[in-house]
Amino acid sequence: MTALTALHEKALLAFEHFFIQTSVHSGGRISVRTASHIATELTKALFGPISQQVDPLHVGEAFRSMTIAKAYGERLIEKGKNLSTEKLDELISEYPSHSFVIDRLEAGKIFKNVREANDCEQALLDFWGSMAISPTRNPYVKFLSDEVPEAKKDDDNPESSLGGQPPIGPATEAGENVPKIGEAGATSRFGE
Repeated sequence: MTALTALHEKALLAFEHFFIQTSVHSGGRISVRTASHIATELTKALFGPISQQVDPLHVGEAFRSMTIAKAYGERLIEKGKNLSTEKLDELISEYPSHSFVIDRLEAGKIFKNVREANDCEQALLDFWGSMAISPTRNPYVKFLSDEVPEAKKDDDNPESSLGGQPPIGPATEAGENVPKIGEAGATSRFGE
């Protein structure tokens, strides 16, 4: 949508430039109607090929994505009251890309409440390291305390217990007996 807005603005500026230049340089010999026709044709010739490359389906998808982002943002504003509607619009549409990094200083200009991580949050980030920052395709199961919870044994499935062995490392490397998040034995505790 930003690209379309920029294209629209540049086309208007080009039309205005061509119209004024044609009118001024003719010394009044060319009528306003003829000058506007010349400016229109020049603008169409310059911006027509660019506009033809715009895919309406892609524009529709982008518009829907922006609408979804705004709807979620409005719900977060209602719940957390940490952002104004004007700042939400800025956050959604004014940055060059959605992967643009916003540091704490800039976040402080957008959100009402911004703080550094507390000791427990920082310890959790340090514990997980890059796994907390970079997404991965392989699930990673790790206990956050030395205490291993006792798995509840299912009477219908005698192999449902972990056998007292905690999962370690990526689940794909630890073997088939490693529980996935939500299964018995996959719970973790932090800061207790």
